[in-house]
Amino acid sequence: MDLQELSYAIELEPDNPQYYHSRGLIYHELGQYDLALQDYSRAIELEPDNAEFYNARGDTYHSLGQYDLDLQDSNRAIELGPDNAKYYNARGTTYHVLDEYELALEDKNRAIELDPNNGEYYFSRSVTYYLLGERDLDRQDMEKAVELDYEVAIEVLAKWKNQY
Repeated sequence: MDLQELSYAIELEPDNPQYYHSRGLIYHELGQYDLALQDYSRAIELEPDNAEFYNARGDTYHSLGQYDLDLQDSNRAIELGPDNAKYYNARGTTYHVLDEYELALEDKNRAIELDPNNGEYYFSRSVTYYLLGERDLDRQDMEKAVELDYEVAIEVLAKWKNQY
């Protein structure tokens, strides 16, 4: 559904949290973060045990640079969905931005444990290793991300092939 259709669906079913979540995703993509936060918060009010809603709202807080609120929502998402690798990777990314590299590595390692075939997670951990000066581990993860056909890693490796 597009934005107009979701708004109409919300008029018809104002207590359907999925509609608010879906519309929040669109608002986020459009850079309308305040509206996205409103919709995610409404979805959480209606369904407070849905980890995905917290993860989405945390992503929006991250985009706004509100990392404390991002971490609160990431922690809640992990509490509700402890086996979802995406939630650990998201929190690890926030720790990374906050220069908390060891905490970032813990979460990125957990994401890879839960989903070892996701190239994005290896690429993400590669960046953290790079900043820690762990060039061999950085290179191993970058190569694994490429092996798993993670497009961003392929582009980075092509651009910086002399470094690797």
